[in-house]
Amino acid sequence: MVYETLLTALVFGIGKLLSSVLLAVGAIYIGLKAFDKLTAGIDELSEIRKGNAAVGIFFFSILLSIAVLIRPGVAEFASGIEPGYSLSLMAVLALINITKLAFSLMVAIIAVFCAFSLLDYLTRNMDETHELKKGNVAIALLIAGLMLSVSFIVEAGMQTMAGIGATDSCALAASLESSTGGDFGAATCTSSASAK
Repeated sequence: MVYETLLTALVFGIGKLLSSVLLAVGAIYIGLKAFDKLTAGIDELSEIRKGNAAVGIFFFSILLSIAVLIRPGVAEFASGIEPGYSLSLMAVLALINITKLAFSLMVAIIAVFCAFSLLDYLTRNMDETHELKKGNVAIALLIAGLMLSVSFIVEAGMQTMAGIGATDSCALAASLESSTGGDFGAATCTSSASAK
C-alpha cells in the first residue's frame, strides 16, 4: 500500500513536471516570436553570437519577463493533475487552465509591449533598436529594468487573476456529473480531498 501510494505520487509528480516544462517552453517560444517584432532591425541570435552584450541583456530581460508572467498560469495548470482526479476531470481542468495560461501569455506580451512603448515615448530622441545593435549596454539595462519592473508588478495581478475563478476541482466534478450524467470521479475526488 505504501509503495503503491509512493509510486502514484511519483508518477503524478513527473506528470506535473513534464507538463509544466512543455507549457513553459511553448509559452516562452510563442512569447519570443511575438517580441521579435520589438527589434525588427536586429537578428538577436546573430548579435548574441557576435558577443553583443546589449542584445543579450535585452533578450534575457524578455525571457525573464515572460517567465515571471506565465508562472502563475503554469502553476495553476499543474495543480489540476492529482491522483484522486478522474481522467475526464483532469481533461476539463487542463482545458480551463490552458485557457488561463493563454490569457497570462497574452497579458505578458501586452504588458511588455506597453513597457517598451512607454520607454520609446520617454526616449523619443533615441532609436533603442539601433542602440542595442551598436552594443549600448546602458540602454539595454534601462530596457531590462523597465521590462522586469513591469513584469514583477503585473505578476502580482496575475496571481490574483489565477485565483479568480479558482476551481474547486471536487465541486466541479460533482457539478459536471450532475449536469452531464458522466463520471468525473466526484466520489473519488471527495474522498481524496477529505483524506488530506
